Amino acid sequence: MIVLKNVEFSYNGIPTLKGINIEIEEGKVVAILGPNGAGKSTLLKCINGLLKPRGSIYISGLSLKELKPEEAAKLIAYVPQKSNPTFMSVFDYVLLGRKPHMGLNVGKKDMKIVENVLRMLGIERLALKKLKQLSGGELQKVVIARALAQEAKVLLLDEPTNNLDLKSQLEFMHLVKKLSLEKGITAVVVVHDVNIALRFADEFIFMKNGEIVAKGGHEIVTPELISKVYEIPVTIHKLSGVPVVIPV
Repeated sequence: MIVLKNVEFSYNGIPTLKGINIEIEEGKVVAILGPNGAGKSTLLKCINGLLKPRGSIYISGLSLKELKPEEAAKLIAYVPQKSNPTFMSVFDYVLLGRKPHMGLNVGKKDMKIVENVLRMLGIERLALKKLKQLSGGELQKVVIARALAQEAKVLLLDEPTNNLDLKSQLEFMHLVKKLSLEKGITAVVVVHDVNIALRFADEFIFMKNGEIVAKGGHEIVTPELISKVYEIPVTIHKLSGVPVVIPV
């Protein structure tokens, strides 16, 4: 479980997160939604320890402030919005995800996990390519592969479907859902596409102006809430049993 108690953060004295109090259950896919500047990415960075907020954050009962970096890396894997490609090979880059587990020596288990993750994402053909040679979509899949190779209990994903085509978006979100169901991984996903969130997430956190506007399951996602958060009138219809948000 992830627990945030009175978490606050400011950039240059300007409040970005204001008194965040939430609990995220283990094994859930949770979508963080809201307009640009709502504080979604900042919230993920605080949970990952990249930013040092006021307040308390607990992962599986352990205080984030008291965890050493290598201990936190065994619990939390993070995929940022943007990654800078290097001349490192895809295989070696994904292998870096095993660093918290393998120490100085690479074992057969580590190699096998990397191979399995590349195959899982359908990018095993890219193993020997350099990151600099990849398209934006390919690079995004490789960054996601590194996070999966980490075998963390918590996956923090900041707009992971950016640069992915429609098929790849759906395949990846199906994979996240599968990992949640079969391995009990908690996935916290910042996503702009409300309909993608409605299709795959178990719970939703709506943010605006650095605050939590609403948190809960599908029952909280109403036209009134969407209109309040995004300041645009919408209607919600079901297609093949899946709710779809349509701007009016």
